[in-house]
Amino acid sequence: LRESAEKLKRLNTELQEANVSLLEARGAAVKLMDESVTARQRAEQASRELRQEAAERRETEERLRQSEAGLRQALEAGQVFTFEWDPASDAVLRSPNCASILGWESDATRDTGQGYFAAVHPEDRESFVRLVSHLTAQRPTYIATYRYARPGDGKEVVLEETGRADFDDSGRMTRLRGLTRDVTERRRAEEALRESEARLKLAQVSAGAGMWDWNLSTGKLNWSGELYRLFGLDPDSDRTSLDVWARLLHPDDRLSAEKRIKAAIESRTALDNEYRILLPSGRVRWINALGHANYDAGGKPLRMSGICIDITHRKETEAALRESESFYRQTIESIPGMVFTTRPDGFCDFQSQQWVEFTGVPMSEHLGDGWSSLLHPEDRPRAYAAWRNAVEGRAPYDLEYRVRRHDGAYEWFKVRGRPIRNAAGEIDRWFGTALNIDDLVKARTALERSERLYRAIGESIDYGIWICEPDGRNAYASESFLRLVGLTQKQCSDFGWGAVLHPEDAERTLAAWKECVRTGGLWDIQHRFKGKDGQWHPILARGVPVKDAQDRVMCWAGINLDISRLKRAEEDLRASLREKEALLQEVHHRVKNNLQVISSLINLQADALDQPALRAVLADVRDRVRTMALVHEKLYQSESTARLDFAEYLGGLLDYLWRAHGAVAGRVRLTLATEPVILPADLAVPCGLILNELASNALKHAFPGQAQGEVTVGLSCDAAAGQVLLRVSDNGRGLSPGADWRQSRSLGLKLVQILARQIRGSIEVGPGPGADFRLTFPIPGPK
Repeated sequence: LRESAEKLKRLNTELQEANVSLLEARGAAVKLMDESVTARQRAEQASRELRQEAAERRETEERLRQSEAGLRQALEAGQVFTFEWDPASDAVLRSPNCASILGWESDATRDTGQGYFAAVHPEDRESFVRLVSHLTAQRPTYIATYRYARPGDGKEVVLEETGRADFDDSGRMTRLRGLTRDVTERRRAEEALRESEARLKLAQVSAGAGMWDWNLSTGKLNWSGELYRLFGLDPDSDRTSLDVWARLLHPDDRLSAEKRIKAAIESRTALDNEYRILLPSGRVRWINALGHANYDAGGKPLRMSGICIDITHRKETEAALRESESFYRQTIESIPGMVFTTRPDGFCDFQSQQWVEFTGVPMSEHLGDGWSSLLHPEDRPRAYAAWRNAVEGRAPYDLEYRVRRHDGAYEWFKVRGRPIRNAAGEIDRWFGTALNIDDLVKARTALERSERLYRAIGESIDYGIWICEPDGRNAYASESFLRLVGLTQKQCSDFGWGAVLHPEDAERTLAAWKECVRTGGLWDIQHRFKGKDGQWHPILARGVPVKDAQDRVMCWAGINLDISRLKRAEEDLRASLREKEALLQEVHHRVKNNLQVISSLINLQADALDQPALRAVLADVRDRVRTMALVHEKLYQSESTARLDFAEYLGGLLDYLWRAHGAVAGRVRLTLATEPVILPADLAVPCGLILNELASNALKHAFPGQAQGEVTVGLSCDAAAGQVLLRVSDNGRGLSPGADWRQSRSLGLKLVQILARQIRGSIEVGPGPGADFRLTFPIPGPK
């Protein structure tokens, strides 16, 4: 550039001199025109030469401008600026584009060297200054990478600088020139890559997984470091082979594991193999091997690769769950009386075997509301209405009604239901008991006929039976109760039973008894009596007023039932239920993690392919796996492990799809019109897959090219009809005119139809203008 400028100056000087010469020549020519024709010709020739020189000068100036513009564009495009530093004056001359890179004012292309050094990050400043100050004539160049704080916005950028110094004869630096490049984005990309690799390794470690690759042609088997550790081997000293792997297999699983691998290769299906291995330490570990084989154009298998996951904990959890289930059922069957449990909405999901044996009806017919059909016709409306009121009001349920026995006879039962609440106070389940009180009812009837007969019956029953006067004083207590509390009939008749009441229950019990005597109502209370053994016994006390024909209370009759074993059983059941719920949440968590690992493997496989069609297929598979994983993620995060808010799940799924489709989704606006709809897991999974297919189709096909548009997803529930409507519509180009979408060869639309039939739903397509799919399906009513 300097040489061009100097040449331009020389041309300007020559042009000026030539102009002067031309004027002089013209003057001489005028004066000597008559003297010489030859002189005029020489003047004309000189004029032509001067015009040619002027044209060459303009051409040189234009090339100089183009060269400067090209250099400036190259520097700006590469985020690069030049600099030249004079150590003597500490002045620095930089190219203009350094202002945008360093965040300076637009005209701030000059600064001092020391001022620039001061803006370098403190952790990089000392090494950078030392590198520049130690340049010599023998080593005049350097390359440095450092962080720089932009003075305008405080943003930190990473710069890569290459420089060369000039020295005089005495070895003193006279000038430093170089190029500085902004490498902030490159550094971020490198850090993101390292972080991604670290996350992948962490995911393998946390999931107890390792990767493997088997060359079917050479037989060579490669393992990742995590797989070595999973199999109890040392990656530095042990070598892998099929023989090593086979020796690690449990003898009982070896043959089946090898057969599954062979079958997967021959049938070209994915490998999903579970087997046990015997570690060198003697410990048994369960492995889940997942993989897929690759084939050449002729169908010959080339290699198989995949991942091994440690599922020992899952297997142990499943075994513990089965053992817990067995213990839970045995405990229930050992409890006297009948036991039942229901969901929070009142749907009966368990009846003890005693109930089945008593009624002679299979348990499948008891579940839901089927139990009400076994009640006496006169008791059925009252019992069912009281149960629905208890569920809706979240209040305890206590009722007596008659139940049909297996031989057709009816017996009276005292049925009690209590809600089991979690830490937040919400009902997790209902637990209830049904005590056969047919004998008690008969005893009450017999009491009207003969007090003596009643006393005899009372003494023959291992309950605390009592009779009180109309004023509330005790007239009779069965020997079983007297033996329990260590009192006499005399002490009980003088309200001595109040002395053995628990201090926390005494005031409440006595006040309630006085109120019951005053109003003539039923007596039903739980309190604690101190027995002769010194222990506090929970007692279920119940009594009724016996009235004459004029509706006057003649006496009170009731029982005191020691429910210590029942209370202990209830606590054991609650603990067992909490444990089972925790285990179920853990199962959802594990399933979600395993599905995410599968999704990650599909991503890795897709990244390794260069065929867009195959990558698109794998992306669809990944989205379907992610759809199922999201259901399990929502289930283990929710309070209920069997039901989830589908509207909340829908929002999370669509957010994932829009992010996964990148630039295409950026042109398509998503609109949600949803209502809260609670679905069980067996409905949420197929509904989620249907939503995934319809929304993905809209993103892929509704807006070709760079078209923009809108996709609307609606969710509503008609409680009266027991129907849910899921709608996915767009304002894109719509379906092909006259085409029957049900006959489409698209796997996604076939999957939509299959899943709709699975949930007993129907799909209709609206008139447009875009595609408008409407899925309607029934949901279970209150159970």
